[in-house]
Amino acid sequence: MFSAGSDNFIAGWNFNEKAIFSGIQTNSGFTTKSGDITISSNGIRGFKWRLEKDGSGALAGDNITWDKDGNMNFKGKIDASQIISGKIDTSLINTDAILSNGDAWALLKDGSGYLASKNLTWDEFGNINVLASLSLPYKEFYINTDSTPTPMDLSQGRYFIARYGNIYGDQIIELPTPIKEYNGSEIRIYSGFMTTRASRSDFDIIIKGNGIFFYPGYIPVLGSPIQISKVRVSNKEIILRCISLGGLFFGIYKISVTLQMMILIHSKSIIN
Repeated sequence: MFSAGSDNFIAGWNFNEKAIFSGIQTNSGFTTKSGDITISSNGIRGFKWRLEKDGSGALAGDNITWDKDGNMNFKGKIDASQIISGKIDTSLINTDAILSNGDAWALLKDGSGYLASKNLTWDEFGNINVLASLSLPYKEFYINTDSTPTPMDLSQGRYFIARYGNIYGDQIIELPTPIKEYNGSEIRIYSGFMTTRASRSDFDIIIKGNGIFFYPGYIPVLGSPIQISKVRVSNKEIILRCISLGGLFFGIYKISVTLQMMILIHSKSIIN
């Protein structure tokens, strides 16, 4: 039960001036085999678990760890009916939904959900309902002053107000080459009364494509949409969409006079 000398032990536990241990003494990390335990000034440790003297530690062979300040890291997965606290904050997670603490937002099991206190909702089929207003982020698009085509960079946005470059030459906007990234994207370009020169206020804008446009507003022979390489617009908004039709093309969806609505909704952008 007890022995002191070159081998010190009490009821199977060995001890020395630094530690009490069962099995092989281990002063850092984990013990080398199951059942071994070491209690020392560095902490308490066993096989795949450890409690360090500074308050940090690990379980399940370092798959669950924490530092001295209580920050935890999980390499495995968490299965729980509810988790409320910590970095998740006032939210609730269960097998049916991810919910906020109230009606601010929700992601439901069937795919439906809502945001902004139910001002933006969608059902399981993807039908979206917006109770608040949609803000169209129109940006200024400055056309080259030397009448050369000005490439349009869609990474800068999708809705533009054209600013004229040369009051005597052509005002040409060149759309990018249609690629898969743009498939389904909508482009809006508003032109008219946007000149930086006071001498004139009305110009044609030439919208030019890398290839051809489809213009479904006119049906020529054989019932196919008319194909054009460029279109002129003035004091109008032209709406284009990138479509897949035996390849990717920009199609003219609509050309409309929207000046009055633009002034009402986007007066700040126009005035500036």
